[in-house]
Amino acid sequence: CNFCATSHKLNGRFVQYLKTAEDIFEVANAHADRGRPEMFVISENFSLDTNRALKLLDLMEKHKRPHKFSVFSSANGLLKLGVENIVKLGYSFIWIGLEESTGKTYNKMHGIDLKKLISDLQAHGVEILGSTILGFEHQDWPDLDREIEHALKYECVYNQFMLYMAGPGTALWD
Repeated sequence: CNFCATSHKLNGRFVQYLKTAEDIFEVANAHADRGRPEMFVISENFSLDTNRALKLLDLMEKHKRPHKFSVFSSANGLLKLGVENIVKLGYSFIWIGLEESTGKTYNKMHGIDLKKLISDLQAHGVEILGSTILGFEHQDWPDLDREIEHALKYECVYNQFMLYMAGPGTALWD
């Protein structure tokens, strides 16, 4: 997205800090052993590496060490994993970007029935935070109420409304 400071700071690259399922499993075990049963993973692409996620699931099952994760994830990453695997992996909370606007969407949302995905996840006990951006250049004051109503139709457990604004160095800033 043209407003994403994270993408800008990493030159649009995905940097995988925990490269393997074994790395993630080791960190999750260490946190659990210190009495921290849940990890929050803020990586939009965490769920996109399905091979790594399924290997992590295999390790958790093999060693009988379930873990609980709160994640930031894109809808396409979640669809690749599937609801059953998401639940087995211990995703308890997902922060997901909704369609950013009724008048504008990004390519990552094309062809995805986001309302069904959210409904399916919540039906399996996964809490969803739906994030909506307000203040796009094509929006006027009267549009904001419509945008909020649109976001609420997803029936997420939580909703977040953020302003469309340029961080220094982003494409939008330029």
